[in-house]
Amino acid sequence: MPRASKPRKSHGGSKRGISNHQVYIATAIDEHDTIYYKIVGTGHITSNLVKATFNNKIASNCKFITDCNSSYESFFKENNIPYEQVKSGTHMNNNGYTLSNINSLHSDFKDFLTKFKGVSTKHLKGYLGWFSYIKNLNYTVEFLKRKSVFFHNIFIKNTDITTSNMYNDTSGIDFFSVYEDYNYHA
Repeated sequence: MPRASKPRKSHGGSKRGISNHQVYIATAIDEHDTIYYKIVGTGHITSNLVKATFNNKIASNCKFITDCNSSYESFFKENNIPYEQVKSGTHMNNNGYTLSNINSLHSDFKDFLTKFKGVSTKHLKGYLGWFSYIKNLNYTVEFLKRKSVFFHNIFIKNTDITTSNMYNDTSGIDFFSVYEDYNYHA
């Protein structure tokens, strides 16, 4: 799952590993290239966050392929969901499963974000939607028709994006608790 870093103190160093200053984005992709993104929170993923993210969103006939994070393992065992895990540092597990699809998706998302000078955590949900739309367009529309389909979608279809809701915080993250290390007060 990719993590989008938030700004750190200008006079301090960065924390090693996953810190509570990184946004955790739950990511899934199926065999039909359907992408699922959800901003889960900050810091390490826990079994409660996995449960809140994937509960009632998993078809009964699916199998999950994940890394070896114990938070996933406990959720899958608790819900009798078949899963395979791929150990860190390996490309494939003993049964031939890989994380290549999800790793490729994470890489594509990071490449997508590099086009911008900075990504506001507040608008991260919008960036995820934009990226998912582009990926879906690439998967479903032949190359020469993409431009006309894109313009048809953005100009003709109705949208709920307005200037009044564009600046609302829709990330689901409590920024005051995340930035309390910085003694930030609004």
